[in-house]
Amino acid sequence: MLTGFTFWTDDKIWRGILTELGATAAARDNADIVIGHKAKGIGHKISVSELHAAAIAGRDAKDARVLESVCGAAASDLSDAQKKLVLALADVRARGNAPSPTQDFLTRTLVRKSIPPPTMRGQENTGLTAGELRAALGYAADADTHAADTIIYQLRKKFGAGFIVYEGGMYKLGDKIKN
Repeated sequence: MLTGFTFWTDDKIWRGILTELGATAAARDNADIVIGHKAKGIGHKISVSELHAAAIAGRDAKDARVLESVCGAAASDLSDAQKKLVLALADVRARGNAPSPTQDFLTRTLVRKSIPPPTMRGQENTGLTAGELRAALGYAADADTHAADTIIYQLRKKFGAGFIVYEGGMYKLGDKIKN
């Protein structure tokens, strides 16, 4: 039920419950769900559906922070598909060459679609191939669609040509955002 969500808790009982529900332990600052003595909004008496709703709210808040840090105030004007693409690229950039990308946005999206996550390429992994972008948007990696290209075009038009760059066969978030 919570596959793809991350959690932090200082309570070993909650840790066991959340792990059995499919969630993955994470650092407190990166978790979708935070349960503990100082946690806000989640007490120790909670139904599974309330827990699931809290996890979704936590993930949405975390995604909103990432979008705002990448896109600024214009993040609220993005379509859902644009948000998915930016979050996938931002997550890969933040992760870099870290092992096991089980708790990131892209993997959550890919796991829901039964698509394996991107493999580590032996170099700094700060971008995604066109197939991986299509998979992050919910298409098959080898689908014949221009959806990702269209979204990249729209984002470049909105934020400038340097917002998403294509280097070495991979799309990456650039450093330049048009004001």
